[in-house]
Amino acid sequence: MATVASDDFSEADSTLIDGKSLDVGGTWTAYSGSLAEVQSGKYAEQASSSAGYSSLTDLGVADGIEISADFYGPGSGALDFGLYARCQDVSNGWLALIEYSGVGGNGTLRLYEMPSFAVRDAVNVPNTTIQGTTTNLKVGLSGNDISVYLNGVLQFLYSSSSYSTETLAGVRNYVGAGGFVMVPIDNFLVASGATGSPWYYYAQLQ
Repeated sequence: MATVASDDFSEADSTLIDGKSLDVGGTWTAYSGSLAEVQSGKYAEQASSSAGYSSLTDLGVADGIEISADFYGPGSGALDFGLYARCQDVSNGWLALIEYSGVGGNGTLRLYEMPSFAVRDAVNVPNTTIQGTTTNLKVGLSGNDISVYLNGVLQFLYSSSSYSTETLAGVRNYVGAGGFVMVPIDNFLVASGATGSPWYYYAQLQ
């Protein structure tokens, strides 16, 4: 598979994400949370309370790709984090999002179709997958098929022609009030050349 876009956020601390060039690909646009910045080699934030940080980049391609990133889960705090795919902007397109209520609670991985935020599929995620560990999230796009993977394991697949030609993709993280630390993000990668129907792999889960 060929790399379409990638970023390991290796710039100096306090480098703003908005307008920053990816290692491979174009530049980031911070649609919300313009204070998103590089910290310790990861996509992070300047603030840590009641803030959301969403950034997109134009891939120039919408089909036959896989979008992935690593998310470094904190020890506490209500938060969410995920990947945008096939977006017109930060409010129109697809969002695969893990939502987590805090210590001891489990999370939920949902596929949202924006702007209505209609839930197209969802699966429970144990807190051990989120809390204090690294979570890899991946979204595969093939024709009308949208497949969502957690740590390399297919969780669900949804088929829709909505936004099928939109080429913006990116990352999101959010933290609620209380001074909790937002989930840092690393190893953003978009690869092309995905082959075969994910429906075959989905059938293996049934």
